Amino acid sequence: MIWINRRTEYALISLKHIYEQRARGLVTAKELSEKYGLPHVLLSKILQTLTRQGILTSEQGARGGYRIARDLKQVTFFSFYEMINGPYQYTYCESTGGKSCSIEGKCSIVLPMRNLGARIAGLMESVTLGEILSNRSEAVVTPVNHSDHGNITTVSDGRKT
Repeated sequence: MIWINRRTEYALISLKHIYEQRARGLVTAKELSEKYGLPHVLLSKILQTLTRQGILTSEQGARGGYRIARDLKQVTFFSFYEMINGPYQYTYCESTGGKSCSIEGKCSIVLPMRNLGARIAGLMESVTLGEILSNRSEAVVTPVNHSDHGNITTVSDGRKT
């Protein structure tokens, strides 16, 4: 199963909150941590990373905090993911460069996995943070139990694909 890790989830939660509070002003790491029950130390590191990457700006001091620095419609989820996690790696052998893979040279799925990884990366490139964090959605995709219906996905406008 492919999943988004906690660092990425916490970063998205934080960005959404900071964006929604933009009219009010700065948002602190403490506020985010308390509101969403996120670990303060990890959250602070994530916010610092987003600041270094130019997604947020920060102000120090008693009235300090974070605010959005860039148009989130211009930041792809792929680039955001790499800001938080480092280079995108879709298999164990990709993450080690094949150096510690015990079946290197015998593996029969290197090319198919490379192709799958490229397709996932393409999808991540096609979606922006602005789209992810907006409260509206063009179409909400709801998976259907494949064992009962074959490979059917229901889209919010009622179409089946």
